[in-house]
Amino acid sequence: MIKKFKVLYKESIGIKQHYVEFVRSLPLIVIELDMKGRITFLNTAGHEILELDNYDLDRGVYIGQMILQEQREFFKEDFLYVLEGGLNKGQEYFLKSKKGINYSISIYFSRIINNDIVEGVRGVIIDVSRNKELERKSFQVVIDTEERERKRFSEDLHDGLGPLLSTIKLYINQMNNSKVSDKERLELLAFANDLIDEAIGSTRKIANNIRPSTISDNGLWAAVTSFCNSIEQTGIIQFVLVNNTELNLKNVVENNIYRIIIELVNNTLKHAHAVTINISMEVIDDSFKIVYSDDGIGIEDDAGKGLGLQNIKSRCKSLNGQYNIYNSNGMRFEVLLPLNEIINY
Repeated sequence: MIKKFKVLYKESIGIKQHYVEFVRSLPLIVIELDMKGRITFLNTAGHEILELDNYDLDRGVYIGQMILQEQREFFKEDFLYVLEGGLNKGQEYFLKSKKGINYSISIYFSRIINNDIVEGVRGVIIDVSRNKELERKSFQVVIDTEERERKRFSEDLHDGLGPLLSTIKLYINQMNNSKVSDKERLELLAFANDLIDEAIGSTRKIANNIRPSTISDNGLWAAVTSFCNSIEQTGIIQFVLVNNTELNLKNVVENNIYRIIIELVNNTLKHAHAVTINISMEVIDDSFKIVYSDDGIGIEDDAGKGLGLQNIKSRCKSLNGQYNIYNSNGMRFEVLLPLNEIINY
């Protein structure tokens, strides 16, 4: 919680009186510095975020001393560059408030000139700490997703392809054994040939898990339909599939949408106790809309914290999509993707 200070404002020479009230109310830091970098003006947000009052400013506070030690030399160079007439276009620094709170900030400065004399700099400081934290969390979700994919890929290779190749090697070594008869050699060759066919099939399956061949050959909807049909053949659940589009989507879009649907289906099969899954795709105005729903038990309050839904949300964000997940006679997921960003022209 940021402590509120009672601030007596000093009128800055460089700010006309009819702008003062506006500047005071801005939610970002408005600041003026003299030629040495000493703070000569702060608006309300500046006093609150930096935790400085007028007494501090009277004693003298230099903004450079609030920048973290390892960045001060860079800040000094940027400050001198602005004084010489250069433009500061949002350099980022870490700043520590009076009471030690760290902020990630972006600075925009320009010179203060009166009667052709440079008197200092004026500008805004934007607290981007929250954005940085959101970026960090999103990046972590991406890392977790990639790590999960790598683990699955490794398990598929180790448990599926690895034993087949090891067995084929044993057969080949055995065929080189002089004690093996011609008949036995032919049998080993036949066994090895069968295992090679199985290894080829396993390789295709692993490749399809990365990017299903049905997407490459026939598009997203064919891949979704093929996947749902394979699940439906088990008899554990039914699918209702509706597609009212014939869009040529970018590869990265098709891959992400396919992965989103796979993740949703897996979640339904694991947790929902559902009988039916509905999936539809349509174009509404300038958006591509995907609706997924099941008739299961719905989403629990803490379900959104799981890695599965985090992966889904991360993929939606990567496509600049707007999404909503909620309970409606089961679970319902809707996502809107901007057409101008996902179509492969």
